[in-house]
Amino acid sequence: MEKANDFLDKKNIFAIIGVSANPNKWGFRVFNELKSKGFMVFPVNPKYNYIEGNVCYADLRSLPK
Repeated sequence: MEKANDFLDKKNIFAIIGVSANPNKWGFRVFNELKSKGFMVFPVNPKYNYIEGNVCYADLRSLPK
């Protein structure tokens, strides 16, 4: 259980690679759920500039953190 708690620490930063703008896709659902829970989450997909009003990054090297 401790590992799960470590993973879900609000200090963690997540990048969702391959996130989609389609709300029916799992990448979008995971991104949206983590954001709604207060996590810092970065969408990564070179096909999009924005997802749900958030800047979408082309690759991991482009992330600000």
